[in-house]
Amino acid sequence: GQGHVVYNASLGQSGNERSVLGQGASGAVVRNLAFVNIQGQERSGGIIAYGSGYTIDNCFMEMQYNGGNSTVASGNNPAGILAGKVSGGAAVRNSIAVVTFSETPNFSVGAIAGKTEAGGLVEKSYAYVNLSEQTVLSTENVGNTQNAENCGVYTSAAQFAEMDRTDFDADLWEFGTGVVPTFKNAKMKELLAVTPTVNKTEMDIIVGERSKLEIGGKLYEITADAAGVTVSTDGWIDVAATATPDTTAVVTIRSAFDPARKVEVTVNVLAVPTNTYTLTFTKPSGDLFVGTAYDMPVAITEDGTPLTTDAYEVVVTPSAHATYDKATGKLTINDSGSFTVEMRYLNAHHTETIES
Repeated sequence: GQGHVVYNASLGQSGNERSVLGQGASGAVVRNLAFVNIQGQERSGGIIAYGSGYTIDNCFMEMQYNGGNSTVASGNNPAGILAGKVSGGAAVRNSIAVVTFSETPNFSVGAIAGKTEAGGLVEKSYAYVNLSEQTVLSTENVGNTQNAENCGVYTSAAQFAEMDRTDFDADLWEFGTGVVPTFKNAKMKELLAVTPTVNKTEMDIIVGERSKLEIGGKLYEITADAAGVTVSTDGWIDVAATATPDTTAVVTIRSAFDPARKVEVTVNVLAVPTNTYTLTFTKPSGDLFVGTAYDMPVAITEDGTPLTTDAYEVVVTPSAHATYDKATGKLTINDSGSFTVEMRYLNAHHTETIES
């Protein structure tokens, strides 16, 4: 690969060979090659989907994995970010995977590879993910020998200081402090040099409550500078009941590839209101069909009096399943399956689970 980069590829929606290069033939070697802006879902196999006797060495994969559209699990063909099946003497080594999950998948995805079997090996390879409790290999256990040595799955760029760089090509890789290792390739740096985006730069949150920040861009790290204010990688900002009212906190979202690329959000910590607020909505009943909009009006009261406002928050999880339009009060179904709708206004909130 000579340090080149393959970019802007989608791995499709069907078939077991859902990877950039398909099946790996015995003796095939993929070396010194980067893959950036790769879209994956379901049983994606990253670079190679399956095969015996192939080698992936000194490679980099940056993938956005659509967890919300991943419903078909297969223990025999599990998903993996660098490779699917690593079989019959095949090996994945000295490589890095970076994966941004859009939602938590409904089945196990190997942060490095889907599975090893019949002498396959994964070694000295590391992944950086935006979800906790992810594993090097999938936990789907049909014939999975779980043969991984000296590997790691990280949720912080600083953790890459722990990796074994012995057999990583120093002429190919660039290692920095507190950043994800990348190739020295200028095009790769350009593709990854993305400043995070947010849907708001200021938020009012009452003590003991939470609010959702929508964050876009490449993989990022998120921190808060005040006691009692915590943030999760999926953008939820929680203010503890013990936080000090009438104070502010700054939430900083930094690129995991270039910490200088950042955006800041001011969180105004508010006292519990003296008035009593309620928020209710009635979820649609009966069979709900994809592509159809259903009435789901919201009722908000202040001390028992109806309140007209559109300042309430709507969070759909997984977000790909439905869209709510405040102007019309309609919920549009985008995908089949189970999802939740949570609405919040000040310290009033209501959550429903919906099947479509």
